[in-house]
Amino acid sequence: MSRLQLRFLLLTALLGGFPLAMHFAFPERFGYVMEVQTYLVFHNVAEFFSVMVSLSIFGVAWYSYEQSKDRYSLFIGSIFLCVGLLDFMHTLAYTGMPDFITPNSPLKSTQYWLAARLYMALALFLSLFIQAERVQKLLTKPILILVNLGVLFLVFAGVTFFPEYVPITHIPGVGLTPFKTYSEYLVIGLLVLSFLGYWHHLAKTKDAWLVYLLAGLILSILSESQFASYQSVFDMHNIIGHIYKFAAFYMIYLGMFAHSVKQPYIGMLQVNERLQVEMADRMHAEAKQHESEEAYRATFEQAAVGIARIAPAGRWLEVNSKLCRILGYTEDELLKLSFQDITHVDDLESNLNSLQQLLVGTLSTYSIVKRYIHKSGQVVWVNLTMSLVRNYDGSPKYFIAVVEDINEKKQNEDQLHRLSLAVQQSSNVIIFTDLDANIEWVNAGFTRSTGYTLEEAKGKNPRIFQSGKTPQSTYNEMWEQLSAGKEWSGILFNRHKDGSEYVESTLISPVRQADGRVTNYLAIKENISEKILAEEKIQYLSHHDQLTGLPNRSLLDDRFSYALSLAQRSGEQFAVMFVDLDHFKEVNDALGHSIGDLMLKEIARRIVAALPEGGTASRLSGDAFILVLPGTNEHGAANIATKLLDEVSAPFKVEQYELICTASIGIAIYPYDGKDFETLSKNADAAMGRVKQGSRNSYIFFTAAMQANATRNLQLSNALRHALVRNELQLHYQPQVAMYDGHVIGAEALLRWQHPEFGMVSPAEFIPIAESSGQIIQIGEWVLRTAASQLKNWLDSGLPPMVIAVNLSAVQFHQANLLEMVTQVLDEVQLPHQYLELELTEAAAMDDPQAAVAIMDKLHTLGVRMSIDDFGTGYSSLSYLKRFQVYKLKIDQSFVHDISNDSDDKAIVTAIINMASSLGMQTIAEGVETADQLAFLRLQGCNEVQGYYFSKPLTAEQFVAYIRNREYAEVKV
Repeated sequence: MSRLQLRFLLLTALLGGFPLAMHFAFPERFGYVMEVQTYLVFHNVAEFFSVMVSLSIFGVAWYSYEQSKDRYSLFIGSIFLCVGLLDFMHTLAYTGMPDFITPNSPLKSTQYWLAARLYMALALFLSLFIQAERVQKLLTKPILILVNLGVLFLVFAGVTFFPEYVPITHIPGVGLTPFKTYSEYLVIGLLVLSFLGYWHHLAKTKDAWLVYLLAGLILSILSESQFASYQSVFDMHNIIGHIYKFAAFYMIYLGMFAHSVKQPYIGMLQVNERLQVEMADRMHAEAKQHESEEAYRATFEQAAVGIARIAPAGRWLEVNSKLCRILGYTEDELLKLSFQDITHVDDLESNLNSLQQLLVGTLSTYSIVKRYIHKSGQVVWVNLTMSLVRNYDGSPKYFIAVVEDINEKKQNEDQLHRLSLAVQQSSNVIIFTDLDANIEWVNAGFTRSTGYTLEEAKGKNPRIFQSGKTPQSTYNEMWEQLSAGKEWSGILFNRHKDGSEYVESTLISPVRQADGRVTNYLAIKENISEKILAEEKIQYLSHHDQLTGLPNRSLLDDRFSYALSLAQRSGEQFAVMFVDLDHFKEVNDALGHSIGDLMLKEIARRIVAALPEGGTASRLSGDAFILVLPGTNEHGAANIATKLLDEVSAPFKVEQYELICTASIGIAIYPYDGKDFETLSKNADAAMGRVKQGSRNSYIFFTAAMQANATRNLQLSNALRHALVRNELQLHYQPQVAMYDGHVIGAEALLRWQHPEFGMVSPAEFIPIAESSGQIIQIGEWVLRTAASQLKNWLDSGLPPMVIAVNLSAVQFHQANLLEMVTQVLDEVQLPHQYLELELTEAAAMDDPQAAVAIMDKLHTLGVRMSIDDFGTGYSSLSYLKRFQVYKLKIDQSFVHDISNDSDDKAIVTAIINMASSLGMQTIAEGVETADQLAFLRLQGCNEVQGYYFSKPLTAEQFVAYIRNREYAEVKV
């Protein structure tokens, strides 16, 4: 135990031992309760002295700061300013005193008291952590005053004006609350921690003033223990607690006085004594120096470092030529400046602090690294050594400065530091080994990549990373290069510490000394595992369909080229199949694309399972697949197609749905159906199209007739694009006759195409082409406008009122702007809506019956009539048919043709007429050519007829003549 610690124990025993001894010797005395008025006087006196001591602590610290610059004392002093004022408010708010702004009460007084104790204990604890210079820089007078006054204001405002937000510390008739008691224990805990910290500090520094501070802390702990134990505010615990509190504050005051005033003063006396001794020596040295003035001047000017004399205020008094060269100024320029003028702003405060320590004698000399500002504006790093020369009376005379230019050294250090950081923080693995490849140093990237730390890897050979997958030839090549003094680069397959494998791109270089000797190896590695995986994924995605994983067109071309080369060498055949799913769109529309995608993936799996060895299946787009089957002739292709149809048509279980899908397959055989991929795939596609036109769920081999048909379709499609512009399209009109009196009630507009090269092209041939190419939209609008305009002209010329019937294709019917287009055309030609009848095939209506109902409802609202064409050839649902806003059903001519002698046709026609009648619809039969047909239809109650029996389709002029000829004729039907 040190002497200082022993002094502390004796002082503490003296101050605190007697009351404690009395407590244990005469416990009955502690039951004494002082009278209220007597206690109020005692309390005010005790608190008055405590407040005075607190303010004295503040005063000592505040006014000694100008000389001592001790920010620690300034911090403690400012804290006790706040504590003293809080204790003063506690005294003013005490019961029995005049009301302090608001009525006094034990609660109000206790809240001020507890705030003072908590603030003091917390501040003393925090003072342990403000020894660092960077923390002390923040502790300026304005900041400390503002902070403490802010705390004081918050406590004052809360207790006085907002008591509901302040914790309750006293309940009348009950006493202190648990919050008050536990807070006292918290104060004791903080004081104990502070005591332990300063006890440790005393053992290290031997600062005598800490004895008083530790005594104050022990007395504060004893004081708070009494305040946590009293039963009445007038009992002996409370009285002794106030005595301990005053004694504690006084001890802290003595400590602050010793630290801020007494200790610096004693230090200055010691310095003065030492200076008097040194002064005699210096006088002798100066006399001797005078004798060698010339030698001094020569040394001063020729010194390899900068030397200067500097006035206490900082002005340059004398400089040598080396210093002028370092700073870039002439001697005259420097002598007009002070060292503060050219010191870097970030170094100025620390420089001034060090000079202050020289001036007060804390240091006899000091050396620092600092920055000057060169005349050019550049930063110059120097090593500055300063000492102080004093006058005979001890007052500062001038500073001697020795300036060593370390700018180049500092720049090299900074560059090396940056290089070290770059190497350490590099994402690459960097390994430094000896000539036996034993590891000497690794960077952080090594640990991230391998899992081994530097300590684990140091001294080990890199073979500990080997996975066994790097060929031995790679290592042989590496050592052959390194042994020859050359660098080596390559790929290594290594193993992580956790056992996982990775791939590294490695560069190993010999490290040579200045004399050319190789002393080490430097390895720079990059983990390229993810890069390789990404490249493999990119390579895979560039050759495969993302949904099904089947080869895409690019890979299919390669597979076809390989199959073609095999066939050319061997003379064998091979097959190309075009597979298209039937009605797949309905799955997407009804169940969503996610279900459709799952179905496509399963179909792709089934197709691959059905392929022979060496076969390739590719998904072109949507639900279309193309297959290349090397070494497959017609017989083999038929077997594979049959197997594919069976596989595809097997029921699917997709989530909660059970689905069935069929396929249409077209087959082309090399070399009969083509000798390149484009030809074979086009012909297979054409064959598949023929299956689609038939019953589907089957396969067909390509034929020459298909090729001719495909060629004509292409020619017609190209020619049709110019048909409207070249006025090649025209309308013919076939009369529609009422059954009951034979008069013409309307006409059906029929489209005709007269091509200059192909002649009259049948609608049955060119309308499907127009629909598939999308040209039907433009053509259909032309037909509607032409027919409506023609009827308007007929009506204006005096022809009797009639309806014009215009056919709508399925593409037109589902056109988004159909209603707007119909309305616009009728309004443009000024034809009343009730004179237009739109005919829609049964198949088109039932393609999406719900949408059809909505469109028909809107057309009906417009006043436009709707009829179902080719009725009986589709699969109408009666539940939807009764919801259609349909004016009439048109009986297909295929049923009318043999109606005279075919009982099935008779039954079908009779059923259609009866059903229409029961639904409130009209019926019209097309293709009536004989009197027998007409008689049967009249007998069954058919409403209207049209056909060659009355007239073939007529041009507009012929139709007018036909009407005029019938106006006054009696026609019996």
